[in-house]
Amino acid sequence: MKRFGPMFRKEFIQMRRDRLTLAIMTGIPVIQLLLFGFAIQTDVRHIPTVVFDESRTPTSRDVIAAFENTGNFHIVAHVDGRDALNDWIARGAHLNEATDVTGATCVTDDAAIEDLAMHD
Repeated sequence: MKRFGPMFRKEFIQMRRDRLTLAIMTGIPVIQLLLFGFAIQTDVRHIPTVVFDESRTPTSRDVIAAFENTGNFHIVAHVDGRDALNDWIARGAHLNEATDVTGATCVTDDAAIEDLAMHD
């Protein structure tokens, strides 16, 4: 550990002498940060989703529409029962080869929806 300090100091002195090394040491990480910062997006959008609307009220339809309007969810099917919903989830059913269903929403009653809306 005693040798690390002098070696670290020597390397910084050498970098100060050699401008190309200093430019490479600082420039490449900055360029990578800029390129990858704009190129990589971690937003999850258009998740194929199956909906089971047990409530079937205007409020539940508004909630389902709000989900789809966010752009995060793409509703691919509405099912009529929990068994059908479970089948979609278990099979990982898909409409075509590119769209696997990865989400499911079950709207049960308006009281839970209104309670959820009050907490937002």
